[in-house]
Amino acid sequence: MSELENEIIEPTDDLFNDSDNDDETSLITKSEIDIMLESTPTEEIALDDIIYNKEYHSRTDGIDQAAVIDYSKKLLSLPPITVNLDNIIIDGVHRYHAFLRTEQETIPARRINVPESMIRLANLLIDLQSGIRHPERDIKALCIKLWQPNGDYCKQLYGELQIPESTFYAWTKDIRKARKKEVNAAMARALLNPLKKQKDIAKEFGVSEPTIK
Repeated sequence: MSELENEIIEPTDDLFNDSDNDDETSLITKSEIDIMLESTPTEEIALDDIIYNKEYHSRTDGIDQAAVIDYSKKLLSLPPITVNLDNIIIDGVHRYHAFLRTEQETIPARRINVPESMIRLANLLIDLQSGIRHPERDIKALCIKLWQPNGDYCKQLYGELQIPESTFYAWTKDIRKARKKEVNAAMARALLNPLKKQKDIAKEFGVSEPTIK
C-alpha cells in the first residue's frame, strides 16, 4: 500500500473530471468565435444590462484610463463590444468604460453563445488575434485554470493559445502532480474496500492490474 501511495499514476482522460456539463469541458475556439461574430448582427443594449466582471479578463494591468478617455472622444467610430447571451462582456472592456464615462444609455454590441466558463479564454483569443500582447503570467494562469486530465483537450488548449507543448506542461506541472496524487489516494481507498476486486479497480482507474497489486 505504501508503494502505491508514493507512486504517481497517470489518470485516464476522463478521470476526476468534476463536471458533467459539456460547456465546462469543451473549449471555445477562435474559429468558432469568428463564425459567430460574422453571423451576428449588432444591436443596441442598455448599458445597465451589461455585466463587467474583471475576473474574466486576462490582463492583470487592469483598465487603461488613458484608453478609456481616448475612446470616450470617438464613440461613434468604435466597433461594437462582444458579450455572451447573459450580457457578460467578452471583448470591449475599455469601450464599455468609455460609454460609462460619457453616461450613455445604450451601447452597440454583438451577443454570441459563449459559456461563462470560457469567457476568459475567448477574450484572450480575440486579443491575441488583434495583436494585443498579454503578460506571460496571465496566459500561464489561464492554462492552469483551464487544465483538465484530457490529452486531446490540452493539445487543443495550448494550440489555440499558440503555446509550445513543453511550455504548457511545465506551467501545469504542479496541478498535474496534485491530480495524480489525488488519483493514487482514491485508488488506495478503493483497495481497502473488501467488496471491490483488483481487476475492477484497475478498470475503474484506467491502469493495468499489476500496477495496483
